[in-house]
Amino acid sequence: MDMSSIIKEAIKMQENMKKMEKELESSVWSVSVAQEKIKLTMNGNFEVKELLISEEILKEDPEKVSKLIIQAINKCVNIIRKEKEKILKTMLPVPPGLPGIGPLFS
Repeated sequence: MDMSSIIKEAIKMQENMKKMEKELESSVWSVSVAQEKIKLTMNGNFEVKELLISEEILKEDPEKVSKLIIQAINKCVNIIRKEKEKILKTMLPVPPGLPGIGPLFS
C-alpha cells in the first residue's frame, strides 16, 4: 500500500467516524429502574433529555430515590458506551500501514 492510499484510507475512516458520531449524538436511549417507576432518556452526548419519576416512588426515602436515579443514569451511560465501542469495532481492523491509529478514535 503506497502512502497516498494510506492517507486516503485514513481520511475515509475519519469521515466515517464523524458520520457515526453525529448519528450517535442524535440517537437517544431510554432505561427504567425500580419496576419502571424511574425512567430516564439520554442522548449520545450523555445529556439527560428526560427523567420521569412516579409519584409512588417519591413517597420513598429521598436517599433511596437518589440512588435509583444514579442507577438509571449509570445504566444508560453504560449502554451508550457499549454502543460506541461496538461502532468503533466496526471501524476496525485498522488498514495495514496505519499502526497506532486506534487511539485517535477512542
